[in-house]
Amino acid sequence: MADTFPEAALAWMVPVERVKILALGRRSLPMARRLSRLGHQIVLVEPDAPAAAKAAVKAPGIRVISADPVQLPFAAATFGAVLISQAMGAFDREPVMAELARVLEASGELVVHNTVRDDSVPWVRRLAGILQRVDPTAMTASAEHGSERVESKHFAKAVERDFRLWTPMDKATLLQQVGANPRVKELDDAARASMLEEVAALYDSCARAPEPLLLPYKIACWKAEVDHRGYIMPLRRDAGFRISL
Repeated sequence: MADTFPEAALAWMVPVERVKILALGRRSLPMARRLSRLGHQIVLVEPDAPAAAKAAVKAPGIRVISADPVQLPFAAATFGAVLISQAMGAFDREPVMAELARVLEASGELVVHNTVRDDSVPWVRRLAGILQRVDPTAMTASAEHGSERVESKHFAKAVERDFRLWTPMDKATLLQQVGANPRVKELDDAARASMLEEVAALYDSCARAPEPLLLPYKIACWKAEVDHRGYIMPLRRDAGFRISL
């Protein structure tokens, strides 16, 4: 989805000038690749060594390191920005925030974004209603993702902005995705065929042929400038455990 990420959102999130950016977590890899193509120098840190190795293969132009995010193997004030995509909830926030503040240079920013499906569009709500008759959990994941804002003493001047992303959804793809639902697969042939016919009818009633339906997503973006006031931590000379890939 990074290739279709709105240009306006990207311009809002990262500095115009080329800077050294720390991307945290493998979920940040798609955006890291895009930023690398724009000329930014990217270092990606992934705690899990096997996942880091896979990320390195997928991004030969990006330096990938396996390291603990609360003990990053970088000197203080190394990066102009830190990027976290779709993964804020995976980290122990305050210890990680303190470490990110350490490696950010003065006026550097932490940028966080989370992309979730926008279920407020009528045809999407109708589709959810059809699926939830057999799978009550279907199409509920978006509601589980709250704001990715970060509350930390190490970051100030926080600003937020939402962007909209529309992705084309043709009829065959929609039917394939519905049919792939585990609960739908468990239906007998007649019930499954009936549900897919209902989904097909929904598509036909909402799409304006030959144009596909557009599946909406909301990109919630948050960024804040590092606040080094009162930050007291001796600069480490040890590099800590790390694996460069």
